[in-house]
Amino acid sequence: MTPFSGTADAIHDPGIIAVMILKDIGWSVNYTGIESLNSPENILKVCPNPVENGLFICSLKSAINEIEVSDISGRKIITIQSPKFPIDVADLSSGIFFCKVKSGDKIFTVKFVKQ
Repeated sequence: MTPFSGTADAIHDPGIIAVMILKDIGWSVNYTGIESLNSPENILKVCPNPVENGLFICSLKSAINEIEVSDISGRKIITIQSPKFPIDVADLSSGIFFCKVKSGDKIFTVKFVKQ
């Protein structure tokens, strides 16, 4: 990573944040980056994030079969078959956790913060 661009440098995928900044300042940007099409954020979200007590999975288009919550070291903390929402996470300590969501034959992982 360098703080300056050289004369022949080209950035072919600036990322969604840079594209949104360019749109905010009035540029006409046609961006179909891989991350904007395939990112888990477009398929599911943990709501609210950070969470205190009750965890929801939002924006998933198909039924959820199983949810696994693991800590930052990968240790499974909670496994729930056919979950009902909200998921009680009040007993978790504060920190960063990962939620593995199994839906049909697909598995998505999303990060959330417990306050």
